[in-house]
Amino acid sequence: MKRNIWGLNLQELETWVVGNGFPRFRAKQLRDYLYKRHIFHFDEMTQFSQKMRDWLKESGQIDKPVIISRAQSDDEKTIKLLLKLKDGSLVETVCMCHHYGNSICVSTQVGCAMGCIFCASTRKGLENRKPVYQMRFHINIFYERGKLL
Repeated sequence: MKRNIWGLNLQELETWVVGNGFPRFRAKQLRDYLYKRHIFHFDEMTQFSQKMRDWLKESGQIDKPVIISRAQSDDEKTIKLLLKLKDGSLVETVCMCHHYGNSICVSTQVGCAMGCIFCASTRKGLENRKPVYQMRFHINIFYERGKLL
């Protein structure tokens, strides 16, 4: 079974990488690819040997949500994504681009218990809370391969 490496911290990545015969410094490089450079395809992690990339493809996976739809405002300053999580749940995330930087709305749960009549998220009520690694992906998904989608 493949290991989901999304959300692992440096110590957890080191344990996994070193435990499979690779040098400890490779874990830091892997962390940088995932969380700083926003590269989520093992073949694009070219600092690694082909042997390590093959091992990553065979042994690891990155459980990221699938983009179901993408909407952009007329002024192109706001992007809304509908995401499907691994368990089939749907959540939205929004990136608002400003002259001083970007703001990203992150869902911490699937659904909502508030019951506001204007909000689609509340229609089914609160379904579940999301783990931190899923919330982190709301930020990173806008920057796949280091570029704003």
